[in-house]
Amino acid sequence: MIYFIESESGHVKIGYTSVPIKSRLSALQTSCPFKLKLLKTIDGGRKKEKELHYIFRNSHFRGEWFKKTKGLMKHIHCCGPYVVIKRKPEKIDKYPFGGVVLNFKKINSMLSGCDSKDLIQ
Repeated sequence: MIYFIESESGHVKIGYTSVPIKSRLSALQTSCPFKLKLLKTIDGGRKKEKELHYIFRNSHFRGEWFKKTKGLMKHIHCCGPYVVIKRKPEKIDKYPFGGVVLNFKKINSMLSGCDSKDLIQ
């Protein structure tokens, strides 16, 4: 499972866990001086986690922590588990993580409330 955890410091952790999310959150909270809050979980493994790290690389802070940007928060709250990249589909497979297959019909129906200028570019 992939999780998004927000810290009071203004950062978001994008991580993977195979243990129950409550256990993972508790373990992270023990070593973190800031209050942590679970934002969302989605299905996925380590490959999906790496894809998300790559996509949000411009807001990378340290380790698996990212700056809390408008684009990242929009992805978490509005766009669900899908990532929309404004590119021709044939270019998607050039990412180092091996590519992403996107179901554009399903994405379009899920994004009806999202503003196109807020999508990841």
